[in-house]
Amino acid sequence: MGFCNALIKCLLIIFNILFGIWGFLGCAFSVFCLWLLADSEFVLPQDRTNFIVSVAIILVASVVLVLVAFIGIYGTINSSQCLLLTFFSLLLMVCVVEWSAAIWAYANADSLENQIHTSIKMTVEQEYGDNTNRTLIFDTIQKKMQCCGADKPTDWAGNKQLSYTITSRTDYYKIPESCCRPEVSFSDCQKATVVLRTRGSVDYNVIYDRGCYDCVISTINENAYIILGILASILFTQLLALVFSLVLAYMSSKANRYKA
Repeated sequence: MGFCNALIKCLLIIFNILFGIWGFLGCAFSVFCLWLLADSEFVLPQDRTNFIVSVAIILVASVVLVLVAFIGIYGTINSSQCLLLTFFSLLLMVCVVEWSAAIWAYANADSLENQIHTSIKMTVEQEYGDNTNRTLIFDTIQKKMQCCGADKPTDWAGNKQLSYTITSRTDYYKIPESCCRPEVSFSDCQKATVVLRTRGSVDYNVIYDRGCYDCVISTINENAYIILGILASILFTQLLALVFSLVLAYMSSKANRYKA
C-alpha cells in the first residue's frame, strides 16, 4: 500500500507540473493576443467582441489551470483530503469547459472555415499593402505554402491599394512578388506580376495557381490527427489526475480514521 501511495503521489505531482506549464503557456498566449489587440496596425476582420471574449476565456481557463496545479501539488505533498477534493472539483470544471469548447468548435466547423475565408479575402483585397503586419504575414504564407491570392491569383485585381502604390496604370493590376515560383528569374517575375485587367491572363508558369484559402484548410486537415492526438493526451492526463486525486483523498481519509 505504501508503494502505491508513493507512486500515485509522484504521478500526480508530475501531472500537476504539466498542468502548470500548460496554464502558463495559455496565459502567455492570451497576453500576446491582448498585445496584438492594442497594436493600432492589427485589424480584426471579424467581430472584435468575439475575439476579446475568446481571449478572455482562454486567459481565465489558464489562470484556473495554474491555480489547480498549485493546489494539486500542495495537497498531494501534504496528503490533504480537503485540498485534493478542491483540486478534483476545479480540474473537473476545467475538463467540462474544454469538452464544451471542443464540441462547439466541431459543431461550428463550417462557420470557422467561413471566418478563415473572410479573413484571407479581406487581407488580399483591403489590408495587403496598407497594413504592414498583415502584408509581411501574407507574403510569408504565399511563399511557404506556394499559393497566391485568397481563392486564385486574380483576386489581387480587387486590391486598390496595391495597384495605386505600385503602378499608376488603372487598366493593370499588380500581383505581389511573393506569388512568384522560386525557380523563375527576377525579370520574369516582375513581368508576370503586372496583369492587364481586361482579357489579361496570369502566367501560371511563373505565378502560383493555387489560392491560399485551400492551402490553409488543407494544412489544418492534414494536421488534424496531430492536433486531436495532443488534445486526447491532455484529456487522458487530466482524467488520470482526477482518478488519482480521488484515490489519494480516500487513502488520506482512511489513514486519518486509523489515527483517530
